[in-house]
Amino acid sequence: MLYQNYRQALKIIEINTLDIQHILELRNINTAALGAYITDKRNFFSTLGKESDGDLHAITYVELLQELWGIEAKLDDASTRFLMQTPADYRFVAPDQTYAINFSQTRKTDTACRQLNERRETLLIEILDMEQRMNIDSRWTIHHSEYQKTAEYVANRKYEKALDHLQLLVIKRLFELHKLNLSQTGYQMRTHIAKSLQTRSKTIRAAITRYNNLAIPLGKPTLDWTKVSHYAFLDDFYLLRHSHNGINEKPWADPVIRKTMHKFQRLQHAKEEIDRCNVEIQQLHTSIVDEHQEFNVIMKKMQDSPDPLNIEVRDFIV
Repeated sequence: MLYQNYRQALKIIEINTLDIQHILELRNINTAALGAYITDKRNFFSTLGKESDGDLHAITYVELLQELWGIEAKLDDASTRFLMQTPADYRFVAPDQTYAINFSQTRKTDTACRQLNERRETLLIEILDMEQRMNIDSRWTIHHSEYQKTAEYVANRKYEKALDHLQLLVIKRLFELHKLNLSQTGYQMRTHIAKSLQTRSKTIRAAITRYNNLAIPLGKPTLDWTKVSHYAFLDDFYLLRHSHNGINEKPWADPVIRKTMHKFQRLQHAKEEIDRCNVEIQQLHTSIVDEHQEFNVIMKKMQDSPDPLNIEVRDFIV
């Protein structure tokens, strides 16, 4: 086992050292840069999707304000229409015929307005609580720079979540397509996966529609279902080149650098394996020497004993 591990580690070192050196010369970088790329990549993915408490508070505050303004607009619109407008299909009907109809409609309208007012009061309480937490003295309006900045972030955040969801669905579809083509997949499993793909295709259609609705106002690239339905490889997914995290701007996003980083990590692990094997080889050698000395002690004790089992023990040792 040690022998095979040692040979394998030496082979990895021999092959990867030459490949890494060749790429380093072509890209004019060194091993320190590769180490920095690996650290940056690890930090990037460890913080991916995380938001600070300040961002979350600002997002929550802006979303509450937007919902409050929407409810107030509905209340104002309902009041204005009730007081100022005459229905386009209005016609005179005898009072005894209109009372029941109007009473039912009035109850529905009154219930809807009461629900809006109750929600408005709840929102005001929540907004006041957020303003105390964020130390806001004057309530934000659409003209505040903080509101504009956060509102833009919220819009991009919704787009990013739609993008992440769509990518997740496509990746799951690709894995299922791959499993469907495996020779060892049974008939029942193939049938189940095929049905799942049909369902997932409908889900992907809905996700694409939602993504496009959020992408168009932000000037982001839209996606066509006919293209996504024919994707067979993850690299074909056009949206991955428009990731909101700026992953394509990272040096380690380059396929050549990424492959070299992988080889560099294998090289480092192979060197660690050599060091570990050297330690275990010394431990094994020490164990063999100690065992030989212990057997010698046992052999000497057996020479002075008439026990018939000594012959069997001696044969085993020798």
